[in-house]
Order: sequence, then C-alpha cells, then structure tokens
Amino acid sequence: MRESIPLREITTEEIWQEVQRLRNELQTHNHLTSGSQPINGVISGDLQSGNYVSGSSGWIIRQSGLAEFKDLILYSVSIDATSTIAGRLASVLASAINASGHFIDAALDTSTKEILGDFTFGESGAIKMTTDADNGLWISPTGILGKKAGATTFSITTSGDATFQGSIASGSTITGVTITGSTLQTGTTGKNVDITQGRISQRNNAIEVA
Repeated sequence: MRESIPLREITTEEIWQEVQRLRNELQTHNHLTSGSQPINGVISGDLQSGNYVSGSSGWIIRQSGLAEFKDLILYSVSIDATSTIAGRLASVLASAINASGHFIDAALDTSTKEILGDFTFGESGAIKMTTDADNGLWISPTGILGKKAGATTFSITTSGDATFQGSIASGSTITGVTITGSTLQTGTTGKNVDITQGRISQRNNAIEVA
C-alpha cells in the first residue's frame, strides 16, 4: 500500500520568492538551465543582459531578430551578399577586394600596384612620388613639379612653361623659346661655345663677344 503524501497550501508569497530565486539564478549563471542541463524552448519576448543600454552597454536579442552587442567576436562567419556594411552592399565590397585583401576595380589594382584606367583629380589632387614633403615628384592637373631639399628643381605647367634649376644634357633640342637666367654651352672640355647673359665666348681660342 502506497504511502500518502501530505499536501499543503502554497502561499502567494512562497511562489513569489521562488520566482525571485529562479530569476537571481539566471542572472548569476548568465544562461538558462534546468539543473545542469540547458533549456531548449521558445522565448516569447526580447532577451537582454541586465546592464543593457542601447548604443552603450550590454546586449539584447529582440524577438524581431534584431540583435545588439556592445562587443562581439565571431569566428567563421559568412555574410550574405544582400547584407550591408556601413551602408554598402556586401556584394559590392566583395567584388572590389580580392581574397588577399587587395583593392581591385577597373581603374586600380593594389595587388600588382598597377593603374588600370584613368583617374580624375580635383584642383588640389596629385600623384606624389616622394620621400618626404621636401623631396620628390608631383604630377597634378596644373603640371609637373620636382623638389629637392625643399627647393623646386624643375616645373612644367600645362600651359607649356618650363623652369629648370639644373643642367640640360647634351643631345637636347630647344626651339622657339626664350631662355632667361641660364648659361648655354656646347661642351665642358676642349673647344666649345659658352653663351651667358651679356656674353658669348669660345673657349680655348679666347674669343669673347660682350
């Protein structure tokens, strides 16, 4: 014969205390469990951490599927092509970056370091090949500029004006221009002609026209 189990009336206060105990246990362990086993079930509302503040701290998973986390680390994640990153479709970003992380499009390939098409620069834009701000070459919509030790060594404007601070090597041909502030000479050794401001001289033969 089975023993009868005495029944007693459970008060509302006892029920409330048990609910509080379960809630505290969930907050302490930070996961849903029944004993030592996880609970598999359906949550009808939003799930969030106790410290959740939108845009500031904690986390929340809303019933709509929207989730927000203060910090999140994911491994082996696949992003759908229709997803957006900073307002841009993932498919657009993926088509512009290869598997090695290099940017590629119709105009530029950073993997092979090649310019594949035309670039349009703004008024102050330029291609720079420099070692620092005082040394290098600048190509801009207004012309080409060379600098060494902070001083302009040559410049060629889109109007065709050219200024050179160094020497123009032999074999060069200059036609239809006015050259100022320079010295022209046909050679540096032996017989040669030297033309400078206010003077023409033929070296080695001591002929000078002033």
